[in-house]
Amino acid sequence: MAIIALAVALAFMFGYSLTMLPILRSGVPTFTAMRLALLSDTASITIVEIVDNLIMVIIPSPCTPG
Repeated sequence: MAIIALAVALAFMFGYSLTMLPILRSGVPTFTAMRLALLSDTASITIVEIVDNLIMVIIPSPCTPG
């Protein structure tokens, strides 16, 4: 469960930051860049994480303890 929580947190953190970097470099204010990243990436990251984590639960890795 901790691995899934960490994966979700990192996915959102890196997903938003990778979207915001080019926006900020183009001179858009930080608040606007954050808003654009949240609006454009939330659904995509959420769907990817749901699918990825369901697969991890259904087909566990042989290296995963438990």
